[in-house]
Amino acid sequence: MEAQKNMPVDHVFVAMFGGLPGKPTGLAMSVLRRAEAFAQAGVSSRILIDAFSLDFDRQIHELKRRERIGHGISVRYMYHDLAGDQVCDEGIDYVSPLGREGWAYASPEGKPNVLIGKFQGQYRHRVTLREDRVLFIDHLNAGTWEIREWYDWSGAVCRIERMGASEKPGIVQYLGRDGNCYLEESRDEATQRVLGWELYPRTERRVLCSDLVEVFRYWMQSFVLTGETKPIIISEYGVRRKALNTLEDENNARVIYTLHNNHFAPPHRYGSAVRPDMADLVKNLRDCRDVVVLTTEQREDIWKQFGWMPSIHVIPHFAPAVSRLGERDPKRVVMVGRFHKIKGQLAAIRAFRRVVDAVPDAKLVFYGRGGEEGEMRRLIASMSLDGSVSIAGFSADAEEVFLGAAMSIVASDYEGFCLSLAESMVAGCVPVSYDIKYGPREMITNGLDGFLVEAGNEAELADALILGLSNKTRMDSMSEKAKRIGEKLNTGRFIREWTAVLERSAGGA
Repeated sequence: MEAQKNMPVDHVFVAMFGGLPGKPTGLAMSVLRRAEAFAQAGVSSRILIDAFSLDFDRQIHELKRRERIGHGISVRYMYHDLAGDQVCDEGIDYVSPLGREGWAYASPEGKPNVLIGKFQGQYRHRVTLREDRVLFIDHLNAGTWEIREWYDWSGAVCRIERMGASEKPGIVQYLGRDGNCYLEESRDEATQRVLGWELYPRTERRVLCSDLVEVFRYWMQSFVLTGETKPIIISEYGVRRKALNTLEDENNARVIYTLHNNHFAPPHRYGSAVRPDMADLVKNLRDCRDVVVLTTEQREDIWKQFGWMPSIHVIPHFAPAVSRLGERDPKRVVMVGRFHKIKGQLAAIRAFRRVVDAVPDAKLVFYGRGGEEGEMRRLIASMSLDGSVSIAGFSADAEEVFLGAAMSIVASDYEGFCLSLAESMVAGCVPVSYDIKYGPREMITNGLDGFLVEAGNEAELADALILGLSNKTRMDSMSEKAKRIGEKLNTGRFIREWTAVLERSAGGA
């Protein structure tokens, strides 16, 4: 990557949507790749996480091992700051929170991840495990569940849910490693609606907040932006907009909002209602100084619906150049991504029954993880595809996956860009994609470097795969053309386009 050192700022803050897993995919991967490109251009990224995670420290160490953070990329965690904690040492010894003297624990039949704890013969604990460590303990007193204690990876209690008469939490407390409560959440027991938050700072009186957005604002103002002059904040998915508006005024800050996904609710087409999780940002777009979307088509749809706005910019992801050669299997098809019903794995399996009937030695391999895996396995078995379709699990090396396959599948209901599609093409793995919003039609020229098929049409999906797998000469030609996407989605272009947006923000435009 050709480093550019003329960007108008030396660091940016990144208000993350959700967490930052140790094995990142999707949004997390795109944020980290952008941070890596920024670092090469001399701009550091300070990623801000405000989503509570029991495993935050563990994920950070995993990211460091994978060299995803460091070298101009740092991560700040709201709950650590509020508690006065730091990321714990990687080699910290696990200390089990289970009782010892007088306690006995045993798993009920068929539930190896559950322990029933008895103290001197009386049932007092119900323990839920993750791997070989305690996830949470439910404490029973006089036949009533009173407390649920959650534990981090080191075995320290970090959150306590205090049950009311309905045996649902009315109070949720967050504890630091010193055992003190630094944040308390009040809930309506019947509806579980959050009523408010109380912060317990070390040097101030308690702070009352009506919602988590106000907690975020307090954290930003008291910990993150202290000493900053005209900070630039990139807000992924437009989260915490109301708090960020206030922070802009209070700190002379500039906020750049990003949309990483289709903003339409089902059926995810033009004219559909706006998704509830994006409604706040979309209805307030005119008040935003700068908004970045990933495709020209999405910008056009927004303009058609809400009117022209010069503040909306298109900056597609970049596709990292392929660093090695691979041995491609001409009958291998892959599908990479989260195992979720919106990603279309079940549709791909059903379509592959038709493929195998026409091309008996065709193979489909899924790479990913997620809650749909069980249903995928059941469908594979019910369609007698065990010898043709397999699930390989998560792979941290998408490049290797695509270099080893002839074709890939995108069968999502919707996307924001579909980074895995770009990765497939740059590796010369010919894609077959549903023609969905957004991304595929801006990357694929149908029949030249991939195939676009009608969204939801499993028969057409299968026929495109059959056409490709049955004609190696044509596939070899399409593979070479697919690689040209790297010329369009290169890092230099990506940095130039982001530089223009940052210059607008730094200049106060």
